[in-house]
Amino acid sequence: MNLEPNPLLTLVQSGLPVALVFSAIEDERKSLAKRLTDVALKYRGRVDFATVDAEKDAFFLEHFGLSAHHLPTFAMQTADEIFKFEQDSDITADSVDEFIRRNIRPKLRSNPPKTFEASITS
Repeated sequence: MNLEPNPLLTLVQSGLPVALVFSAIEDERKSLAKRLTDVALKYRGRVDFATVDAEKDAFFLEHFGLSAHHLPTFAMQTADEIFKFEQDSDITADSVDEFIRRNIRPKLRSNPPKTFEASITS
């Protein structure tokens, strides 16, 4: 029995929006990850990206309201909302970037990163 926390749960709880690519086929997940690398780098520090084994972590499909019969697919989650990419649509860098701009980017601009100031005394 594995009692280690699921890395996906850790991502979802990180506070950043999470972008997830779901597929039951490892080679397909790798291919999609490679295809989306530039988009992930563009949003680094503002959106976490991950691939999900839709067979092993099937409970995430249910959480996002996605169907295992329409894979691969893509979804995003913020602290308070879930955004589903239209299932059966092609997952391309351009379509994912547009999806993020339409759904998440306005929130990223309206919530600038927090900065912390501290005094150090000895």
